[in-house]
Amino acid sequence: MAVVLAGAAGLGGAVQAAVMGELGSRVGIVPALAFAVLVSLVCALTALLVWERSFSSVCAAAHQPAWL
Repeated sequence: MAVVLAGAAGLGGAVQAAVMGELGSRVGIVPALAFAVLVSLVCALTALLVWERSFSSVCAAAHQPAWL
């Protein structure tokens, strides 16, 4: 199982590098980076909603002391 996940992560990294390289050459580096951050945020919030069934952990993390 670990080998399959490691292989999938490697393949995903290669695909991301290729897509970001092409997108960066077409629209520029900053818009490509902004798009990647937006997609990552949507994926992370979707995963949080699927596994935790709420966004309460985001609020809990925001209310932690700054030194943590």
